[in-house]
Amino acid sequence: MKKLLCMLLCLTLLCCTALPAAAEQAAEEPAALTMLDCLREIKQDEFGDAYWLPLWQGHAELEGFKMLLSGVCCWDYQVETELFSGHVVVGAHPPITGAFLAERFSPFQQLMLTHHGDPMQIQSQPLAACRYEEAISVMVYNTGVVAAPAIVKTESKTYGLFFDRAAVGEYAGSPAAYLQYIRRRPPAGDPYTCSAELAVSKSPYCLMSVRLFGWQYKGTDNPFETLDLPKLLGLSFTTTGDADLNGQVNAVDGLLTLKHAVQKAEIADELAFALADWDDDGALDAGDALHTLQKAVGKAR
Repeated sequence: MKKLLCMLLCLTLLCCTALPAAAEQAAEEPAALTMLDCLREIKQDEFGDAYWLPLWQGHAELEGFKMLLSGVCCWDYQVETELFSGHVVVGAHPPITGAFLAERFSPFQQLMLTHHGDPMQIQSQPLAACRYEEAISVMVYNTGVVAAPAIVKTESKTYGLFFDRAAVGEYAGSPAAYLQYIRRRPPAGDPYTCSAELAVSKSPYCLMSVRLFGWQYKGTDNPFETLDLPKLLGLSFTTTGDADLNGQVNAVDGLLTLKHAVQKAEIADELAFALADWDDDGALDAGDALHTLQKAVGKAR
């Protein structure tokens, strides 16, 4: 009996010692990055109200987010689906006005700009003009260096884009372009990266770019045969005013926001609430509903 009591006492002491250590370790672990965190940072940008944000229906682990000096948002994901696993970078690009700072254009943007097209307006002509082994020059970009006074450098590089496929279509009612390519680094010509990019022109103010790296097929069919790549990956988009998170901003969102303001309905989702809260004051009112309606009819970004 004494042995049993001693064993119980030892186990109790061990548990009491381990619990504070476990609690301390849990407290040190940083909280997982959420889209709500990203939205709060985006709202500080000049084009914050115009950005579209990625939403995932399937499993996608958000590993990082950053806003470049140019205003470009970049989300880094590790994605795992039934047919596909790999690394995905989603970018939200504001209108190209003035110099981009600390930003290299995506292959789609380079192709459109090389052919004097507008990267925000997806057109078939520049894509039809691209040849299978067409080498294009990386657009000249400026790199801002933090100094006093600020120093600005200008660089230009060239690499070859070997296209496997380039096509124009649409996704979720928005113009979309799909590129599958191999990027080669001159002069040796060794393969640098093999990537796919789907660009979606969500609005005159925001171009979404979905780029895949290091993918792995899990099935026999090639999932990249269609333009519906975001659907395959469980990807959709949302933006300010989208109170029901369905990827559109219309009168329904304005009405839902107004109903929440007068306590006739509730927007329970934190991200949806933040998207509907235009002035970011923590409350929804008639002013937020009006701004949503203005965006729905093109009177606001």
